[in-house]
Amino acid sequence: MQGMDRRQFLRVSAGLLGAGCCACAAPLADQPVAAGRAAPAEAKGGYGGPIIDCHSHAGGAHGYDEDALLRVMDQAGVSRVVTFGASPGRAAHERVIPIAYVGGGFGGADLRSRLKDGAFRGQKLSVRHFPFPMQPGGTHGSATDSTVRAAAALAAEARRPLTLHLDGPRTDDLAALCREFPDAPIIWAHAGTTPPRFGGGATPGQVRAMLDAHANLHIDMSARAVGWMGPIALPEWEDVFLAHPGRILFGVDVFQARFFPLVASAVTEWRELLGKLPAPVAAQIAHGNAKRLFLG
Repeated sequence: MQGMDRRQFLRVSAGLLGAGCCACAAPLADQPVAAGRAAPAEAKGGYGGPIIDCHSHAGGAHGYDEDALLRVMDQAGVSRVVTFGASPGRAAHERVIPIAYVGGGFGGADLRSRLKDGAFRGQKLSVRHFPFPMQPGGTHGSATDSTVRAAAALAAEARRPLTLHLDGPRTDDLAALCREFPDAPIIWAHAGTTPPRFGGGATPGQVRAMLDAHANLHIDMSARAVGWMGPIALPEWEDVFLAHPGRILFGVDVFQARFFPLVASAVTEWRELLGKLPAPVAAQIAHGNAKRLFLG
């Protein structure tokens, strides 16, 4: 491999994963890319396959319902949307994938039952969040708080993912939660990043270290587009994507109707970015990992 740097080696070595790897079980899907030669996800125009948004909201204070959100996603070419706050009855359609807000009005026994029978496909909890219009003061919790630990215990029992908004750069509490509940599928929303004016949050290096250390941890890359926190710089994140292709998820993060006009352009940005990755990796990030976690 003389004359080839580490990033080039990882890109070239992606080929033997094969396009079908996106449906593999978690331990196999998360294997770093193996030796071979990879083709780009699409020869021209970026990634052209299915996309699942694994991070958006509807209902209640958000001011729009699941049908309005679906219309926007249809226009953007998004096939399914993991929807925090959606009615549990929507799970049967599998276009809207309903996720329960922790503390959102469902008691412990009721939520446990609905997670186990698939009416809800996961839980969502905002633990540490920078100030934003719907929470002007932000939230200032820890992943070791009792509410979070109870949600993680339920995630482990039901084998349904728990999505946590947990701003970096602090990661010690998330690491402790992952260690305490190794059977809980945990998704770190936005990969712990924040807008630059709030410090930027977790760095790609921190995220890579967390994924290296905790096999039950996943990240969603939502809110990383123009109009949200801005697009990612692929050279900074490519090693993360290639090292852990089975634990990266695409997301948009619609939480107010004012974001509706921006969804199509965000999806286009990500199709172009995914087209620069090996085809099997792009397919996992775009839809394969979400199907396995939320619909498996």
